[in-house]
Amino acid sequence: MDTFYKSYVRDRLIVTRWVQPTPEGIRELSRLVRKQHEQREDKLFLASVIGPECPVPNNESRKTMAEEHDQLREILLSSRMVLLGQSIRQAMMRSVLAGLGMLLGRRVHYEIDTSANALFEAIEDKLALQRKQISRQLVEAEVLLPEEVET
Repeated sequence: MDTFYKSYVRDRLIVTRWVQPTPEGIRELSRLVRKQHEQREDKLFLASVIGPECPVPNNESRKTMAEEHDQLREILLSSRMVLLGQSIRQAMMRSVLAGLGMLLGRRVHYEIDTSANALFEAIEDKLALQRKQISRQLVEAEVLLPEEVET
């Protein structure tokens, strides 16, 4: 298990679940994305799952997230943030992501999903991978919890 996040990597698909969004963890994820890109030599689908248990990143983490995301923009086919839950913390995370969007401007575009179902639709659309198989594998990798996956 990763310290900062749990991850699932398959070909052009990288899905992570943030446990502790720190600058070190954000840089570690960027290295994983670059390494996968070097192996595939094709653009990647990157999704970050933010569950209700995930702490809101501090200012240094936000800055690092913006910098790293900006540097990855050329190798990403799609970039998604999956906000699960309806807590006050999730509302704060939406504000953080909106702030990142303003900071990054038009250089980087990411989609915000509010359900695993929306994520599966995007994966099917962009990569033609089957929802049932991917959802099972994401649960096995502990990137999604069984109750977060609609059947």
